[in-house]
Amino acid sequence: MRSSAKSSYIGSLLTAVHEPKSLATALAQSFEREMEGAPDNHETRSTPSIEGIRGVLQAIEDQSSSFDWGGLLLSVARKLELQDKDMYGSDPNLIDDYRILPIRVVAVC
Repeated sequence: MRSSAKSSYIGSLLTAVHEPKSLATALAQSFEREMEGAPDNHETRSTPSIEGIRGVLQAIEDQSSSFDWGGLLLSVARKLELQDKDMYGSDPNLIDDYRILPIRVVAVC
C-alpha cells in the first residue's frame, strides 16, 4: 500500500474517533513541538495553522464518512472479548460514542 493511501486511512480513522477541534489542536501542537526540537541548522517547514488543519480534517471526513469505523472498532473489541464495561467504563451515555472506544480498547489490552 502506498504511503498516501495509508495516510488517508489513518486520517479517516482519526476523524471518526476524535472531536475535530481537539484533534486539530493536538496536531498543531505536535507540529510546534517538532519545530522546537529541530536542530538550529536544520531547514524547517512552516507550521500549519489550526484552521488549515481543521480544513484538511473536514475534507478527509467528508470523503470518508460513509465508512463504518464504529462497526469495525466494535468487531475488534468483540474479537478481543472485551465487555461493554471495559470499552465504555461506567458511563452508560458513552455506549453510542465511538470516539471513546479506541482509547478503552487500547487501555484494556
